[in-house]
Amino acid sequence: MKIFRIGKTYILIIWFIITYISFTSITLAQPQISVTPAQVDFGVIFEIKTYFEAFYIHNNGSAVLYDTLSFNVGCQELSVFPSIDSVAAGDSSQIVVVFNPTEMKIYLDAIKIRSNDPVEPELLVPVFVNYTRPKISLNKEYKDFGEVVLGDSSIFTLGIYNLGTLPLIVSDISSTNPYFYADYTSITVDSFSLENTKIKFKPLKEGYYYDTLIVHNNDPDDSTKLFIVSGTGIWPHVELTNNVINFNEVEVSSVGGVNLPIYNSGSADILIENITGITGSDTLYFNLSDTSESISPGDSSSILVTFSPDSEITYSDVLSIELSRPDTTLTIYLQGEGTRPELTFIPAALGDSIVFGNVSINKDSTINLSIRNSGTIGNLKIWNIHYDSTNIFNIDTTSRSIIPGGSIVLPITFNPTARMQYNDSINFFTNDTGKAYVSIPLKGTGSAPIV
Repeated sequence: MKIFRIGKTYILIIWFIITYISFTSITLAQPQISVTPAQVDFGVIFEIKTYFEAFYIHNNGSAVLYDTLSFNVGCQELSVFPSIDSVAAGDSSQIVVVFNPTEMKIYLDAIKIRSNDPVEPELLVPVFVNYTRPKISLNKEYKDFGEVVLGDSSIFTLGIYNLGTLPLIVSDISSTNPYFYADYTSITVDSFSLENTKIKFKPLKEGYYYDTLIVHNNDPDDSTKLFIVSGTGIWPHVELTNNVINFNEVEVSSVGGVNLPIYNSGSADILIENITGITGSDTLYFNLSDTSESISPGDSSSILVTFSPDSEITYSDVLSIELSRPDTTLTIYLQGEGTRPELTFIPAALGDSIVFGNVSINKDSTINLSIRNSGTIGNLKIWNIHYDSTNIFNIDTTSRSIIPGGSIVLPITFNPTARMQYNDSINFFTNDTGKAYVSIPLKGTGSAPIV
């Protein structure tokens, strides 16, 4: 019996505790509303069209936010969606605010939210829309002018828009680099209008340049509008391996050629527009290829200069090449010497006449005519060798070519058939301008055979 009574006592205590907890929980459970952000600000808008913003309804309480949840928007241009019935405890819902303006003015209103939050049953969310101010905008925020030759200009048209309802006044467009500048720095732009100004890049030194132009204006939100610019100044550099062309020795009446290389070690194209030619006393003997071209950075080109002497003398002259970029004239000094193959006879007396003297009838006598090229350049050429007495004098008439310093032997045979005096001549042509045609007398006498 004692144990049973103790058990009833414990049961009663447990029942009391459970009843108290349940009563307390029912009394304390309630929703708690909040919104983020606390206001809806469409900022400054610039045209009549549909705009969207959003906010969130949060239930920070321990009970469902429900039943009387409703919205009251006083301005007909504003609407909200979606229409929600409840927000669970600890949950959130996104609400989208739609604004369809009908005219250009300031809009101030509030979204009224009614709910079952016992502490804040009616919550106001302010809505702001602003039109009355100048608003600056640029057609571009960054411009790279690329590569520009020193002294030249590259131009970009900067469009300055006013998207506000008051005039936009641009008081200055400033730069820290003098290579970037604006044509007009004081500009007034009417509401919802556009004005243009020219931004120029004119480098005077090679290199990459970067700057930020500041467009000073009366837009309260963006009074120092930034426009970023960059560009590279480039310039050609002309390099010649030598400003003297020496043709050395060139055979008279032939043509010697030398290529004059021009190398561009700069960063811009070299423009060869005019070769004024050769000016001097020996103009007739030097010539060049008529060249008009562009040489890219890192590339080279060659101008062919030729020399054609007509005498064995030294020639000199001056070649002038005009470049439009860079604006300069290249001066090249030319020199060369005319030379030719030189025919000599060994011994020299054979060049005057070849005398066989007395030779027995029907016997042969041979004299070797030694011909040497004493010149320093060009082969000595001998051709059209001919004579008259084919039965008495015999000569190999094959054409010959003798290198500088070289020589040949031309055998001449005399075979008399009668006791008498014989006369003939060996004749040939050469490219020795001093001895273009050679004729050497041949003499011999036929005598009785020796018994």
